[in-house]
Amino acid sequence: TAFTQKKTLAEALAQAAAATARAATALSDNQALQTAGQTLNARAATVAAEFPALEKAAAEKTAAVAAPTAAMQAATTALEAAHQKTAPLTESLFAEEAKAAAARSTHMDLQLQQTSLQARMDAAGRINSLIEAQAAEVTAQQLVASRQTLAVAATQSMTEGKTLVESMEQARQQAAETRTAAAAAEKTAAANAAQAARLQTLLKEATESLAQAAASSPNVVPDTVTSALQTRLNAATGTASTMASAAAVATEKMAAADAALLQATEKLQAAQAELTRRQTAAATAEADVTAARQQFNTAVTAAATAAEPIPADLAARFALAPLKPLSPEQLCWTVFRVTTVYDRYVAAEEAELSKTEPLTEQLQQDPAAMTARAVQLEQRAWDKLKGNLGSFVSMYGGAPGQPQTDFYASPDQALFTANGSAINSWVAPAGGNATERIIKATDARTAAEELYLGILTRMPTEEEVDDVTAFLAARPDRSRAAQELVWGLLSSAEFRFNH
Repeated sequence: TAFTQKKTLAEALAQAAAATARAATALSDNQALQTAGQTLNARAATVAAEFPALEKAAAEKTAAVAAPTAAMQAATTALEAAHQKTAPLTESLFAEEAKAAAARSTHMDLQLQQTSLQARMDAAGRINSLIEAQAAEVTAQQLVASRQTLAVAATQSMTEGKTLVESMEQARQQAAETRTAAAAAEKTAAANAAQAARLQTLLKEATESLAQAAASSPNVVPDTVTSALQTRLNAATGTASTMASAAAVATEKMAAADAALLQATEKLQAAQAELTRRQTAAATAEADVTAARQQFNTAVTAAATAAEPIPADLAARFALAPLKPLSPEQLCWTVFRVTTVYDRYVAAEEAELSKTEPLTEQLQQDPAAMTARAVQLEQRAWDKLKGNLGSFVSMYGGAPGQPQTDFYASPDQALFTANGSAINSWVAPAGGNATERIIKATDARTAAEELYLGILTRMPTEEEVDDVTAFLAARPDRSRAAQELVWGLLSSAEFRFNH
C-alpha cells in the first residue's frame, strides 16, 4: 500500500541520513557529506509529516475491506469444503482421463501401425505386380524367340517344298517326254510289224499257190523259183516275228511310260498340296510372330507402368534415398571407420583408462556405468581425432556462401588423396583393417571380398574379382599392393557417395 511504501521509504531515508551523519562526523572537513546529510534529514522529515494522513487513510480502507474480507474467507471455506467433496470425483476423473489418453495414444499408435502396414502391403503389392509384369515380359520375349524359330523353320520348310515341287515338275516333264517318245516308238513298231505281217501273208499266199501249181504240173514251176520264194517267205516270217516282238516291247515301254507319267503326276500333285500346307504354316508362323511381338510390347509397357511409381513410393517411405555425396565430416569419420583408425584410438583410450581409472567389478556389472564409460571413450577418441576434420572440410567443403551439399571434384582433392601422408598412414596394415585382411587372405577371391566388404560394404562382381586377382598377381609386394587397392576404393566415387 501507499502507507507501507512511505514507511519503507522513511526508514531507508533515516538509515541513509544516520550513515551520512556518521560519515560527516568522521570527515568533518567534507562539506559535501554534511550537505547530503542535511538533504536526507529534510527528505525524511517531509516523508514523516505525511504519515498521519496516510495512516488514517489506511485505517479507513482497512475498515472498508473488513466485511468483504470476511465474506471472502467464508466463501473460501465453503469452496474448500466443496473441493474436498469433489476431490475424489476429480481424482477419478483425472484417472479416467489418463486411461482415455492412454487409450487414445494406443489407438493412434495402432492406426499408425495399420497405416504403415497398409502402405508396406501396398508397396509390396506394387513390387509383386512389377515382378509379375517383368516375368510376363521375359515370357513374352521367350515366346517371340520361340515363334521366330518356328517361323524360320516353316519358311525353310516352304522353300524345301518349292524345291520339291520344281523337282516333281521336272520329273513329270521327263515322264511326259518319255511317254511321247514311247508312243512314237510304239506306233512305228506297230506299223513295221503290220507291214512285215502283210509281206509274210503275201509271200505265204504266193508260196502256197506255187506249191499247188507244182503239184498240178510238176514241170511248170521251176524248183529254183519255189526255193527262192520259200527263202523269201522264211525271211519275211522271221522279220514279222521280230517286228511283232519289237511292237510288244514298245507296247510294254508305252505302258511303263504311262505308269511313270501317272506316278510323276501324282507325286507332283502331292508335292503341290504339301507346298500349299507349308505356305499356310509359314503364314501362320509369321502371324504368330507378329502376335508374340505385340504381346511382348504390351508386356514391356505393363512392366514400365508397374515400375514407374515404385521409386517415388519407396523414397517417400525412406526405403530409397537419392544419390548424394557424403559431407566432409561424414567422409572423414567414414575413412576412420573403414580403416579401423577410430577403433584403434578407442582401444588405446580404453587401455589408458583401465590403468588410470579402472572400473570395479560392481561397476562393470552396472549398465549405466558401462554406458558412461563408452561415452567417455568416444569423447576421448573424438578429442584426439577431430583435428583431422579441418583438412577434410577445407578439401571437400563448399566455399563460404556456397551450397554445402553440392558435389564437386578438384585437383586439390586428388592431390590430397594421392599424396596425403595421413591417408597413406591410415591404409597401412594395422588393427585387423581391410589391408591387413587382404594380406592374410589365402586366395585372390577372398582378398577381393575382404576389400569390397571392408570398404564399400558389398560383395565384388566377378569382373572386380578378376581385376583384384590380376592386380595382386602382377605385384610381388603384397603389402604394398593391398594398400594400393584400399587407397583406390577410398578414392573412388562410389565411396564418396551415399547410395
